[in-house]
Amino acid sequence: MSGPVWISHRGYSQLFTENTSNAFDAAVDLGFTHFETDLRTTCDGHLVLCHDPDLERIAGFSRSVEGATRSELASLQLKTAASTKCALLFFDEMVERYAEYRWTLDIKPESGMQTLSYLLHLWTRPGYKEFLTDQVRFLFWRKEQEQYLLGHHPDAICMVREGGCRRAGVMSLMRLPSLAGILPGKVYSLPSRFMGIEVMRPEMVSRYHAYGAKVLAFLPETDEDAKQAIESGVDEILTNHRILL
Repeated sequence: MSGPVWISHRGYSQLFTENTSNAFDAAVDLGFTHFETDLRTTCDGHLVLCHDPDLERIAGFSRSVEGATRSELASLQLKTAASTKCALLFFDEMVERYAEYRWTLDIKPESGMQTLSYLLHLWTRPGYKEFLTDQVRFLFWRKEQEQYLLGHHPDAICMVREGGCRRAGVMSLMRLPSLAGILPGKVYSLPSRFMGIEVMRPEMVSRYHAYGAKVLAFLPETDEDAKQAIESGVDEILTNHRILL
């Protein structure tokens, strides 16, 4: 039996700013072939990879990401632990550099409809169509945005939203998975702990597998947490760290 799929959370950001080409290149060097990133839309209609709605944490000053233009964001030098300069990465640059890899796109809700409108436009273009169809799955925070995408592309792969993951986790922890609404083929995120309770256990993961669903270990904080996830039989591990071989 093969081990879990390892997904790099916003790239390997121990030395470089998250969601930059530097961080993704570092993750590639570590052996990652699956990545997670965040999408927002600039005020002039470009897709940028950025988790926070504000630039304070990564650039050191307060400015709305969605209120800035592409040229303004592209000119920023971001905070980094290394001497190498880091700049924000845009979606077209990401596809050009990393189209061969698998991606989970976290559609940030504040500009989610604008983001989807642009993605649907790109979906009609050669190269982007194949990438969005074959290499990408989506994570949504708002049901209406997920439904909007599925209304245009019913075969798009969407991960289970936060509320569904929480409900499945609580019901499975209570040994009532039949009440969790677990769906076959879906991916459910599961943390190492819930309200101080260790939940990353083989019997817990098996309750999802019994319904044909998959389990993603959500950001194990330590190597021990990651090892526990592997031993529990999870299908995927989303991590800020290295792959444990």
